[in-house]
Amino acid sequence: MKYIVGGLAAVLLFLAGWVSYCATGLPDVSFLADENPATSAFAEAWKASQEAKGQPAQFYQEWVDFKDISPYLVGAVLVAEDVNFWQHSGYDWEEIKRALKKDFQKGTLSRGASTITQQLARNLFLSGAKTPTRKLREFFIARKLERELSKMRILELYLNWAEWGKGIFGIEAASWAYFQKPVADLWPEEAVRLATILPNPKKFSPFSDSSYLRRKRKLVLERMLKYGMISDGDYEFAKKELEQGVS
Repeated sequence: MKYIVGGLAAVLLFLAGWVSYCATGLPDVSFLADENPATSAFAEAWKASQEAKGQPAQFYQEWVDFKDISPYLVGAVLVAEDVNFWQHSGYDWEEIKRALKKDFQKGTLSRGASTITQQLARNLFLSGAKTPTRKLREFFIARKLERELSKMRILELYLNWAEWGKGIFGIEAASWAYFQKPVADLWPEEAVRLATILPNPKKFSPFSDSSYLRRKRKLVLERMLKYGMISDGDYEFAKKELEQGVS
């Protein structure tokens, strides 16, 4: 019995040390309240990967104020990535439980459960590695972001530094790259196309016609209507455009 108790104590001590390690040395995020970051961890990783291949180490990003972002795009991203964004404190416990259950069943760390705040923490300061240590540090950084920044500022930062394709960072760069227009002018179906590639923007493009993306676009558009983010007329027009193919 004493060996079992000793083993449990050792495990608990290890876990306490691991959590303490992950919670220390976190980046300062207070400057983000007033300062727009010039780069991100993901952008730097992209540059490094290009340099390693002997290719031009460029990325495309253009800052846009939140007020100049199409409300269609904001709505599409929220329902696609984090429908409870305005209510949670950085993490969605129900989604985390669903993700853990799914990962346990598969024996992997494949299913995402990251809120927009957690994604911002990862994009700006961490990496895409799916490890427990990175996930826990992401958790602690997200808590700092929620404590020191407003929700609107978090969303503005996220939309300006989310990755939307190879070397494409931020929604303004993405809008020009894919639709040759500023994000302010995006139509609902264009917003849906951009929002639904966020989980894997290097694999899919807004013009991909996979069954997965067709289903997701339909779901996002329906949710936008449900939550009052588009009118009935916008919904019907966007649905028709998406069903016909590339707008």
